[in-house]
Amino acid sequence: MHGAIEEVPANVREVASRVQTLFFIHVPKTAGTYLTRVALRRVLAVLPAPRRRRLARLARVLRFGPAAPPRGTVYTCAHAVCAAKTLGIAPYHRAWTQTCAGYPELRSSLVFAVVRNPFDLLLSMYRYGFPYRRPRPDKPKAALDAIGFPFTSFADFVRAYCDRDYPWMIAPHHRFLFFQLFDDEGRCVPHVLLRTERLDEGLGRILRLFGVEPVVSSDRVNPSAPPGEPDYRSFYTDELRRLVEEKCRRELQAFGYSFVGPDERVMIDPRHVRYNPHTDQMTLETDA
Repeated sequence: MHGAIEEVPANVREVASRVQTLFFIHVPKTAGTYLTRVALRRVLAVLPAPRRRRLARLARVLRFGPAAPPRGTVYTCAHAVCAAKTLGIAPYHRAWTQTCAGYPELRSSLVFAVVRNPFDLLLSMYRYGFPYRRPRPDKPKAALDAIGFPFTSFADFVRAYCDRDYPWMIAPHHRFLFFQLFDDEGRCVPHVLLRTERLDEGLGRILRLFGVEPVVSSDRVNPSAPPGEPDYRSFYTDELRRLVEEKCRRELQAFGYSFVGPDERVMIDPRHVRYNPHTDQMTLETDA
């Protein structure tokens, strides 16, 4: 255990030494369902949406007093963005329509998120029908169902995403896959980023700083591919690979990915990355 903790970035160890809680920012299609339903289920605290938050906090104070959460509690709010200013995302969409910037728990916690290889992420998004929507009779959403899923193949989906002039439903997502992790000044809000490719290992390292063991399971929750399905690389032609390498060049460079996979890091210190979700400008410390 000591060796694993020593491999955690120094800034993460420093934050963990002075806070009691963690805050998970859920980027869609990066194993968030597995984290919230399996790995973190013993310590997870789901925060109410902003419009219900004030009443929920008042009720808690009146009923129980301002009790401190147990060390190792992990807060989350569904698919929230870190920017406080509006990003122009339609309110009928099911992601990125609220901000976590005003949550005091965000400011008083070790903040983490999970990233995924853009090549793999795009395939998962296509299979799930995200950020568009394949109509679902069990969960109707009139506005989204009217749009439907306008792609007949994975190649159509990739070409549309990589076409800067395509009227993608969520403009900030079209510009940068991980836009939600950055605040209005371009700072990456999470103190550390984990990888889906080595998620249990990375999650265990940061939770153990708080004396918590994650729940580890080999069963996938809400999988984007059937068991035994070939990995993402088999779905790409040379053309599609070149399109994504060009369109997602910044994501690949910032987080250490390529078509063949991730670099050797289990977790990423994101302080070298600055991205403004309003202006679409990204700089890396290595750019200087």
